[in-house]
Amino acid sequence: MFALSSNLAPASSLLTAVYVGLLPAYAVAAWEDRRRAQLGLAIAVVASAVGGLLIRHIGAANYAASLFTICAAWATGRAIHVRREMDEALERTASLLAAERDDRARLAVAGERSWIARDLHAVVARSVAAMVVQAEAARGRLDGNPATADTALEAVEDVGRQALGEM
Repeated sequence: MFALSSNLAPASSLLTAVYVGLLPAYAVAAWEDRRRAQLGLAIAVVASAVGGLLIRHIGAANYAASLFTICAAWATGRAIHVRREMDEALERTASLLAAERDDRARLAVAGERSWIARDLHAVVARSVAAMVVQAEAARGRLDGNPATADTALEAVEDVGRQALGEM
């Protein structure tokens, strides 16, 4: 493209400089991996040298300005490429952190439920054990002293209501 544009385009064509020099240098740097981007820069510099120095016979000072412009476009494209990669990496990291946060929240809820279940089991087991002991005592007193058995059965009833209230 450089060689063709050097022969076909006017000597000071800005449009030719943009489409043949800047745009390809920027695009190859912005969208390709490092190796291909460096190869693209080398091709652009060599083609620019062929088109400018050998075909048009421009001076080294004018070629230096052209070379600087091509390199600036390439560097801008590389900066955009690196920024895009960083944004993608940050998005991946953010999604991993969000997933980890959700997992930790689920584990915390499961741990809290387990603690509540153990505590509830202990309360019910203690209350049922007390009810069993008091019911055995009430049965033993039923034959001899029904009033005492009635008090023991009321105690069993109270413990059962307390256990239900705690549950």
